[in-house]
Amino acid sequence: MRTKLSLALITAALILPAATLAADGVLEINATCAVSTGCFPGDAPGYPVTIDFAGSYRLTSDLIQSEVPLVTTPATAILIDVDDVTIDLGGFSIGCVRLLGGSCSGTAKGIEAEFHFGCANCVTARRTTVRNGTIRGMPGAGTDLSEGAIVENVRAAENSTGIDVGSGSLVRDVVAIGNTAAGINTSGSSLVVDSIAKSNGTGISVGENSLVRSSVATFNTGNGITAFANSLILQSVSNANGGRGLLPSATGAYREVMATGNGGPDVTTPSIDLGDNTCGGTLGCP
Repeated sequence: MRTKLSLALITAALILPAATLAADGVLEINATCAVSTGCFPGDAPGYPVTIDFAGSYRLTSDLIQSEVPLVTTPATAILIDVDDVTIDLGGFSIGCVRLLGGSCSGTAKGIEAEFHFGCANCVTARRTTVRNGTIRGMPGAGTDLSEGAIVENVRAAENSTGIDVGSGSLVRDVVAIGNTAAGINTSGSSLVVDSIAKSNGTGISVGENSLVRSSVATFNTGNGITAFANSLILQSVSNANGGRGLLPSATGAYREVMATGNGGPDVTTPSIDLGDNTCGGTLGCP
């Protein structure tokens, strides 16, 4: 039986022998190649690690930058310039630590997939998948991905925005905690499922025509769960947030939700109550 390798992986093996190609055809990323040699074609030594070939990649070590104020500042850790890239964090972390205390400065992101809207000759970096690890302490977003992204089994902690994805994206089994802006933010036609947003600036925000299901927003300083036009919130909890609990739009709906103890209204009306909801500790929402 013949084994087929993608053109990207064959090119990587031929152009840059130093690139580490695992037995399963996955290209490896680690701190040594990121800083010292570059990890594969098109990637110069130093951050960001730049991905110019579609395919599968895996972290084999943490990518932690150390900021020394007035001496070094962090850069985006991984920059994706092409469609159809999958990154398995392998249980490792991407992050930044400020050696003299406090948070890292600037706007550097954990993983960024560049999107240039309206430019026929520009790279779009769509359909990125990120899974299985942690992104923490980045002064910009933990992930900033364009349309069609999948983010699953990721912990995003103490970044600016935790998880930011474009339209048509899936966020699943994510824990966003302690991010200064939104924990989870998506554009339209997206799904957030089985996820937690705790102690962020705002909890979960999805664009129009989206679904939030089986998710929790709690102890965020702003609003808990916001869903724009024609979106649905199901079987979710939004408690003890500093702002409003649930913000379904006037054309949105909610069912089997729990909202209580929020600083503003537990549920913003008018919106469509599909039943079996609890607000303020009692059955039914105003």
